Amino acid sequence: MSAGGNIERSRGRDDYETPPWFFRLLDLEFQFGVDAAADESNHLCPIWFGPDGRYPDALAAPWLGHWNAWCNPPFGDMAAFMAHIVEQEATVALLGPLAPDRNWYKLGVRHATEVRQLTHRLDFLLAGKPVVDKDGKRVGNTIGSALFVFRRHAPDRGGAHIWMWDARADAKRKGLL
Repeated sequence: MSAGGNIERSRGRDDYETPPWFFRLLDLEFQFGVDAAADESNHLCPIWFGPDGRYPDALAAPWLGHWNAWCNPPFGDMAAFMAHIVEQEATVALLGPLAPDRNWYKLGVRHATEVRQLTHRLDFLLAGKPVVDKDGKRVGNTIGSALFVFRRHAPDRGGAHIWMWDARADAKRKGLL
């Protein structure tokens, strides 16, 4: 889904949505043509892979084509999505939790062009609204995030360039926040 579940992973939520300003910032850079993990209620591009999308199963879809893909998969399925992306020859920006101890993360670092470790935690949404607890208090993201960038025509450098990225500062400079 165009949603991550890293706010409270212990709750098992995989339907958190990308903050609009963050997607717009990346869309300015990548000009996405497809949301590679979405459904009818949360897709961020006119074409999406997932229920009711061009391909109902994003992991069975060929990601080749004339588009760049945005992917904020269910964080519970990161290993499967990362393995699928590595097999594709596509330009993909994948948002995931900052979890360098996980095997899927290490796979991404070996095959991505770059990994941007966000300097601020993203405030994900649920049904288009801030996530709140039972008392209506805003619930913050409990872990950091990383953006894995796979560029279709980039030479293999033997691993990703890893860097700290202040996405909020970039968004402010571009008038998105």
